[in-house]
Amino acid sequence: MSVNFTKRILAYLIDLLFLGSIIIFIYQFIPELKAVTDLQTDIAVLNEEYLNRQIETSNYLQNYSNLIYDVDQEQVIFPIINFITLFLYFVIVPFLLQGQTIGKYIMKIKIESKKEKLSIFSLIVRNLIVNGLGYLILSFLALLFVPKNMYLYVISILGIIQLGLVIASAFMIIYRKDKRGIQDILTNTKVVKK
Repeated sequence: MSVNFTKRILAYLIDLLFLGSIIIFIYQFIPELKAVTDLQTDIAVLNEEYLNRQIETSNYLQNYSNLIYDVDQEQVIFPIINFITLFLYFVIVPFLLQGQTIGKYIMKIKIESKKEKLSIFSLIVRNLIVNGLGYLILSFLALLFVPKNMYLYVISILGIIQLGLVIASAFMIIYRKDKRGIQDILTNTKVVKK
């Protein structure tokens, strides 16, 4: 039997609290770089100048984009940590625990394949869509290959696409009879009561 949106969202919120705690704990061991602090100061000054109408919008956007690119270059370790943590928690853990994470275990639900045993590939595809693994990969590639002046626009578009996929999937889970989202349909999986 398919699980309703409320149980799924509660399980997801539990997972996010748990995972967020782990990520914050890991971040404590990464020293703050002076370059990042300086760049954040530059962003604050730029914002102040724009709010006081000392610079034009086009100039502001160009400078802001460059500063965001520089900050992300300096902090490249953070998306790598996020990716590894998300991958381990939302792909490997459910694979090893028959479709469950801590949130799903508490809510007594699990991911189940409609055809065969739950595969790593289907879990990866699910998480490319719903948990932002796709966004993390593409934004990391953008950091490596997109010109500095286009970087902010590219990651903004990627973020909008990611948000759109999550919203569309949520509406599908709420309104479809079978309670399946985009990730469920593409991977031929469903979330069921345990």
